[in-house]
Amino acid sequence: MGSVKRELLFEEYLYDEEAILIALHTSTELYKIAYGINLRLKLNLRLDRQPVELVRKKHKLSFSLYRCREEYHDLDFYLVSNKVLQKKREFRQGELLFDEYSTYFEYLIPERKDVDCFLKIKGANSAAEWMNTLKSLAFIEAVYSVDKKALKSYKNLIFE
Repeated sequence: MGSVKRELLFEEYLYDEEAILIALHTSTELYKIAYGINLRLKLNLRLDRQPVELVRKKHKLSFSLYRCREEYHDLDFYLVSNKVLQKKREFRQGELLFDEYSTYFEYLIPERKDVDCFLKIKGANSAAEWMNTLKSLAFIEAVYSVDKKALKSYKNLIFE
């Protein structure tokens, strides 16, 4: 019974966290996105030494994470990749001298496979002003706000 109560408290924290979540569609690499956001929003997003790590299907997945703290407005910014390229070894007995590999993507938020990366702004109330600025970046194809309550795997986006 105690573990159920703790899980419910975690769920309350999850949905009460004051943060906005913005989905970004782009074919640009994450470090270039961070650089462009830094220039446009006058931020200092830096690559975190600790990527977001998950274990799925016995594989360790590492998603790049950029973060910065904006003291004046008391905001925390997190830019995280939603996908990571994986290699899978193909076993074909007796056919080939060398191993073959196939590639596929794994996702931080599997229910949003269409999203390339997420910008989470902790402490912000409204996504509108941020989205307007992000839309002006040439390499951003689409930008929209995401309802975190609708995401089953939102816990993957809690960075502390």
